Amino acid sequence: MRQSIGSLSVVCALLLAACGGGNGGPGPQPVQSGVSVAAVPPLGAAYPLQPGEQVGSDAWPDLADSIGCYSEQLDGRGMSVHLSVLRDGEALAVPAGIGAADGACAGPIYTEDRSGVLHISVSDKHLPTLAEVFAAWGQPLSSTNVAGITEKTLHVFVIDAAGAREYEGDPRMLTLHHGDQIVLSLGYRPPALPVFRWNG
Repeated sequence: MRQSIGSLSVVCALLLAACGGGNGGPGPQPVQSGVSVAAVPPLGAAYPLQPGEQVGSDAWPDLADSIGCYSEQLDGRGMSVHLSVLRDGEALAVPAGIGAADGACAGPIYTEDRSGVLHISVSDKHLPTLAEVFAAWGQPLSSTNVAGITEKTLHVFVIDAAGAREYEGDPRMLTLHHGDQIVLSLGYRPPALPVFRWNG
């Protein structure tokens, strides 16, 4: 049975504290083009994710039976990233089964549960983008449409070992690094950014 964190309010109720990414996270990454250094909401205290835990309320169906295995997988190392989707401050669960079929095999980008943790195979010649995550999910991504949610202002926040910043470029072009936490906030800006710790 899945455990669940019902909404962002559960996370934001924790004492505010700065924190890094999963499993220690990487060292500071260069600031990407389109990343703003303007003031961003404070970080919430890091919440330790448990295997199989659900973050947010149900919004999209799991995809274990609808997306088949990739015919080719990237020949590279593995990394993990956390994705949070907020709608007017409420956390929405990223579905399980992205990039996988019945849990039997997985492509270069996949989810095992509804925790929001993305498992990604990368090579030295290529860093994945958020567009690739949504392509594996089979959902649209733009500044006006996030997985079918429209008519909401999108704010994109990046949390890594260097801290938090707002990304103001094309969300599809956001490159991902191991331990990154990406917050897609639809509607109003959240009072605090959710922060998680996980293994992997």
